Amino acid sequence: MSDDHKTPDWIKMMFEEWFDPCPLNPTFDGLKIPWQDRTFANVPYSRKKKDKAGVIDWVKKAIDESRQGKRIALLVRHDHTTDWFAQLYLAGAHFLPIMERVKFTGNGSPPFLSTLVILEASKA
Repeated sequence: MSDDHKTPDWIKMMFEEWFDPCPLNPTFDGLKIPWQDRTFANVPYSRKKKDKAGVIDWVKKAIDESRQGKRIALLVRHDHTTDWFAQLYLAGAHFLPIMERVKFTGNGSPPFLSTLVILEASKA
């Protein structure tokens, strides 16, 4: 599965007024700019590659931004066995598992479940 997958409409509707630092065909690098007070990102599901950021980079950025008092929502692969999932847990994230495979517009469904992760604004 490609990392370029359009967020399903039913999820997008919940966050339609939120900033998206990870859009399809971006004109900016969402990892290098400040995020807004309410940010939603459908982050790449893949691991970091030599020349391309992976899910761990987005998770670290999300945690940093939430510590600056911002409310962050992420759509991620449900994989509680990973270091990045543990980092989210330790940062106080709330996990909302989606109990069916997400159907991405144009790219079908991945062979695993996804989770919405909410990081509340905190000044920790």
